[in-house]
Amino acid sequence: MSEATAQATRKVELAPEDGHAWYELGRVLGPNEKVHVWSREVDRRTCNVEAVRLDPSFSPAWNNLGGSLNGTEKVSIRGRLMDRRACILEALRLNPSSPMAWSNLGITLRPGERLRAEGREVDRRVCLLQALQLDPTLVTAWVNLGHALAAGERVRVGEREIDKRGCYLEAIRVDPSFPPGWNDLGFTLLPGESIEAAGRLVDRRSCFLVALQLDASHTSAWSNLGTTLEAGATIQVLGRVVDKRACYVEALRLDPCNSLAWRNLGGTLGPGETVRVGTREVDLQACLVEAQRSRHDARIYPAAPAK
Repeated sequence: MSEATAQATRKVELAPEDGHAWYELGRVLGPNEKVHVWSREVDRRTCNVEAVRLDPSFSPAWNNLGGSLNGTEKVSIRGRLMDRRACILEALRLNPSSPMAWSNLGITLRPGERLRAEGREVDRRVCLLQALQLDPTLVTAWVNLGHALAAGERVRVGEREIDKRGCYLEAIRVDPSFPPGWNDLGFTLLPGESIEAAGRLVDRRSCFLVALQLDASHTSAWSNLGTTLEAGATIQVLGRVVDKRACYVEALRLDPCNSLAWRNLGGTLGPGETVRVGTREVDLQACLVEAQRSRHDARIYPAAPAK
């Protein structure tokens, strides 16, 4: 347990009716981290549920609660069943100037989907542009705006026109230690193409390697790295020698719902050939079935917990 987590836990134990103390504990916890508050085990979501129960006017807690839910999950707050989008809309109602809430709302919207928020009709792109207008350094909004743009499409952000690749370059400029920026920049590069980013010349493969150096659990970077390797070729990554297939297997170990990794893995298997993924031996047909069943979009990154 980190010192920040220990301190936040002590604050909750000293003031269990303080919603802001619960919020602070939720803010410092990792996505899958749990701690014991007295005899009760709590995670980030539990902390934010307590925060909004105790102080329903606290916008950041609503935003972070929404960010902790997946697309189908709901929580009961004061007799109301709230899903991810409802929590984020409540955060915006309480604070229409929250860039994090606008960014998170954009993430909940499917391509082409629109809804009314703060007196106007918005789609994913409008939400992300609003987030960047409020905070041009919000790195997750830059990455997600890049996802919202089609190849070759440009959008005005402030005083300039920017395309998909430009969004990822801006994310890296704002925070060179943000793995998704590197991964998604690599995704836009063609084989053999190079570009300058963060003061160095990078190609497709080196972008994915940087992402993995920053975050060894970055699922998409593992899958994307595999696409840069020829059949039979190997590369050293984080002290391991891996080939194309091993990259896809690692991606699926980290995220069994990654449809692209399933499809890529299937492409490495010949007739009658199998590979172990977790506890299963799978063949080409099994990979294609999993690719169709898995709908998780691993390239959408939620905004970090608001500070």
